[in-house]
Amino acid sequence: MASGIPYDTLVLATGAVPEPIDASLRAAAGERAVHRLHTLDDLRGLLAALPESRTAAVLGAGPLGIGGACALRMRGLAVTLVEREASVLPGLLDGESARVVQATLDDLGVCVHTSSASPIPEADLVVACTGITPRVGLALEAGLPVDGGILVNDYLISIADPRIAAIGDCARPESGVQGLVEPGWDQARRLAQLLAGMPADEVPALKARHIVRLHTPGLDVAVMGERPRADGSPGSDPGRVISLLDPQARRALRLVVRLGRLVGATAVGAPGAAPDLIVAHRNQTPVPADPAQLVIKGTPFRQTFPESSSGGPFVAPVCRCNSVSAAAITEAFEAGARDVGAIATATRATTGCGAARRKCARCSTRCGPLRWPPEPESALYHPRYTSRTPAKHALPRLLPIDQEEFPHDR
Repeated sequence: MASGIPYDTLVLATGAVPEPIDASLRAAAGERAVHRLHTLDDLRGLLAALPESRTAAVLGAGPLGIGGACALRMRGLAVTLVEREASVLPGLLDGESARVVQATLDDLGVCVHTSSASPIPEADLVVACTGITPRVGLALEAGLPVDGGILVNDYLISIADPRIAAIGDCARPESGVQGLVEPGWDQARRLAQLLAGMPADEVPALKARHIVRLHTPGLDVAVMGERPRADGSPGSDPGRVISLLDPQARRALRLVVRLGRLVGATAVGAPGAAPDLIVAHRNQTPVPADPAQLVIKGTPFRQTFPESSSGGPFVAPVCRCNSVSAAAITEAFEAGARDVGAIATATRATTGCGAARRKCARCSTRCGPLRWPPEPESALYHPRYTSRTPAKHALPRLLPIDQEEFPHDR
């Protein structure tokens, strides 16, 4: 590579950019600006356009598109969610679970159009959440093989140059996934261990599938591990599949159990069961003799984890995006991380989706009374909830307090 900086190993972590807006989409938008949700500046631009908007069209019904559509609906806009595939969350959910999610969105006031090749519906605001494109320009200049990302092996090393590695959204490993926070951390951890000299056969393999969590007021989706299969491929064990489908209650659960372990699960509309499923899958703890107990809140399965001094499962993740437990946060505090910002730096807790901010603040009594009250001017509220219920997408502000709870915490 043409560079004045010598290296033993070069790691490319150039990320990704939103998919380009094609000519047909630009023409359909007309004079309307097409907003993105990729950077903080994108968000600022969207917020600046809200006061003049009454209707919104969100293009793409993946996790980001659905989260954005719900947030805009909470702000009182009439929202239409457009997906070109046959169902919402394509590639993540089976058809029945996707229909439950679509029905839930309809309940929340979000109009969903699937299998749509039509122009953008009339709306004051257009938001495109149609995927990402890996940044591979530098790799192409270096002559590295690229196909939907920089081609690397399962050790994250380029298949063409053993001195160059790639991780994150710009990389395409032989196994694993792209476009999520957790796989990036997984790849970084694996590559760092290899570069530090750990024998390759001792480094944990990349995870085939990671946990995807969509949690917004009124809608909860968790997808992890293997997808349920009706039939196994030749010579393979499809495992035991446990299903609960309750469309009227807007609930669908499918579990895959193999050799007494939870190897995959889909949970829609089950916020009480999803955390237990995530812990069981991530820790690969033995499941009950009757795996159906996993979908019932309050079963003895919940007592199989050691109890912490604060009364909760000490090994269960507080921050699920980065697999940070209460024990890890307490260890960081005892090592000198005296505020939540320092704890986040030491453990990466709260640096993913941000949903663990409150849990992180309360996970250990030794970390002090910390709270994140939502900013009134930036909080998004759901019309079906009271004005005292903070939305997940509210921008947080950290304040130490000693004397009383915030009204939002009551």
